[in-house]
Amino acid sequence: MQLRYCHKTRTLFYKALIFCCFWQIAQVFIISKLSHILELCAIQNANFNMDIKLFISIYAAAVSTIVFVWRIYEFLDDKRGKLRVTLSGRSQALVYHNNSMGQWEQYVVATIVNVGKYKRKIERPGVRIDSKINGKRDFSFITLDDRTVFPLFLEPGEKYEYLMPREGIDQEFKDKGASKLRSIVRDTHGKTYKSNWFKL
Repeated sequence: MQLRYCHKTRTLFYKALIFCCFWQIAQVFIISKLSHILELCAIQNANFNMDIKLFISIYAAAVSTIVFVWRIYEFLDDKRGKLRVTLSGRSQALVYHNNSMGQWEQYVVATIVNVGKYKRKIERPGVRIDSKINGKRDFSFITLDDRTVFPLFLEPGEKYEYLMPREGIDQEFKDKGASKLRSIVRDTHGKTYKSNWFKL
């Protein structure tokens, strides 16, 4: 799986380089045509013609460099991956087979979406509170019925949610002085993603 991912990365990198080369060739062609037209228009004024050629050369070099650097930046930015992490409240109740509903429960829900172009492997999500409890600010919630195996692969566009009971959040954090929390997610490349602050 890792070899396939590296091969895909190299292929995209080569495609980016080929695109940049073709783009520069196209620019040279367009600039040469434009220069020829301007030269015909200014053939009676040598000084003006020289200034135009100098300006076009500088412009072509600047645009080509900017485009090349931007393409490389886009490639590297996509390669690093992008996760969008949000934290929100939710009310949820079980619906039984006879269509009767159970008791409504309150949850704090962390939603993690892979918004990049490559799949990403994430560690088990955690939370961070705005004040320390026993010298700590970072905590993890593990529910016994959660069968999710971490590290977890997220394909591009794929979403993962984990629910934390609001009652447990209040008992562990709010009742001990915390006023807000946020979700913390780390991928296997060591990059950390943070959600918005959620008020308790």
